[in-house]
Amino acid sequence: MSHDELLTIPDFLKREPQPEPKYKEVKKKWWMPDLLAYKKEQEEREKRKQELEEEKLNKQERKAKKKRTQNYVVDAIKKEYNTLGKMVKFIPNAEENEIRAALRKLISLGDIKKVSRKVYSVT
Repeated sequence: MSHDELLTIPDFLKREPQPEPKYKEVKKKWWMPDLLAYKKEQEEREKRKQELEEEKLNKQERKAKKKRTQNYVVDAIKKEYNTLGKMVKFIPNAEENEIRAALRKLISLGDIKKVSRKVYSVT
């Protein structure tokens, strides 16, 4: 076996040469995925911002409702609705547990006092 025989390519391995393209396409980075990610991020930020605003408003509403209930309880006691049952009837838009919470808060603040087991009075 000579060197020339080793350098020849057998027929089953031969293939026709393919012409190379005259120019090569340069793949540019496409900006659209970045834009889509940016839009998605902006939407998520806006959604989170709205959620925070809603939570803030809900918290303010709850605080205002508690304060209104406390004021209604004080008014009810001043108008001789000085037991819990009478207060529930006098304050239609508040539940019993809200009235109880207002009573506890007002007692701790010293605005009202518990005269007997069921009767309250304004100090």
